[in-house]
Amino acid sequence: MEDIRRSKLNLLQWLTNDPDFILQVVQEDGLITQREYQKLKAENDPEKRIINLLDIVIGKGSLSCENFIRILQKDKVKETYPKLTEWLSHREQAVKPSGQHFINADVHAAGGSFVVCPIIQTNQTLSTPNVSIPLNINSSKNDRSLPNSLTLGSTKEISVKELEDKVTDKKSFLFSNWGSLVQKVKHVDELADQMMGYGLTNEMYSEILSCKTSQEKMRKLLQYSTTTDVVSGHLFSALCALHNYVIQELIQ
Repeated sequence: MEDIRRSKLNLLQWLTNDPDFILQVVQEDGLITQREYQKLKAENDPEKRIINLLDIVIGKGSLSCENFIRILQKDKVKETYPKLTEWLSHREQAVKPSGQHFINADVHAAGGSFVVCPIIQTNQTLSTPNVSIPLNINSSKNDRSLPNSLTLGSTKEISVKELEDKVTDKKSFLFSNWGSLVQKVKHVDELADQMMGYGLTNEMYSEILSCKTSQEKMRKLLQYSTTTDVVSGHLFSALCALHNYVIQELIQ
């Protein structure tokens, strides 16, 4: 994230040379939603278009920034923006490998929820099956005593197909968990993007996005997406993909 923030002016200068190309690439890679892509395309000023893109990437956090840098490393992107090559080279040299890897992250929970365990994924063989995680719980309401050593793989994301197999009547599931879904699902815009063309018209989509809170948006989305078994099934699949742990919790 800091790499992009520190180099924002340079990135702005380089990417403004062909703003449409980088927008297409980040949209193809799923870094921005279709709604964000259309909003950026509607901006006539190429410089403002890139400024808004960088703000969106930074606003989504460290993982989004790393994915953005990965996109910049693609050959077709470096060919379009040659000055990126030197910047990326300097950045790689600044990242020195070491025997230990440290990740600093702030994890917050709200609305009565609490953080149980982060998901840690690696393709490297670890010398120990445990990961030491010092905890600092700043909540007077939380009296749980949690260990600061969590076993790697103690929680896992269940695949969409596994979740789909657990629920035979998707429509009934959505109705019976209506209140919980309204409170727990926060990123409703992404769900609405997934439902376009699956029972959701442009008018319905616009009405959902015009709602002021995530709860209002989710109520509208559920209202429009529980009309038939087919539409309900598509919404359930989208929820499994985008809000996997919410669905896991409700099924249990």
